[in-house]
Amino acid sequence: MEIQLISATEVLSVPKNMKLLAVPLFELYDNTARYGPQLSAIPHLLSRYNFEFVDEKGEVVAETPGCEPPEGYVPKTKILAGATDEEMKESGIEDGNGIH
Repeated sequence: MEIQLISATEVLSVPKNMKLLAVPLFELYDNTARYGPQLSAIPHLLSRYNFEFVDEKGEVVAETPGCEPPEGYVPKTKILAGATDEEMKESGIEDGNGIH
């Protein structure tokens, strides 16, 4: 089963009368008093699945539970918004991987 939450061309938007809040999974875990039973159960429910992290070429670069990346794999940073290629060159970021 393959689940793709959002494609590269889609945008996640939040209505103006709501707020998107990033909460670490460890804070949700067993914190029913603050987040309620549904949200506090998310870490437990996620632990039942194995996740594969796939790069733009469709190759698996990491898995959970933890395993090592493929031989020779070098992680790269991809700027999704806010900077052009020229701005990245001017700031000294080479090859988009953040390594000078």
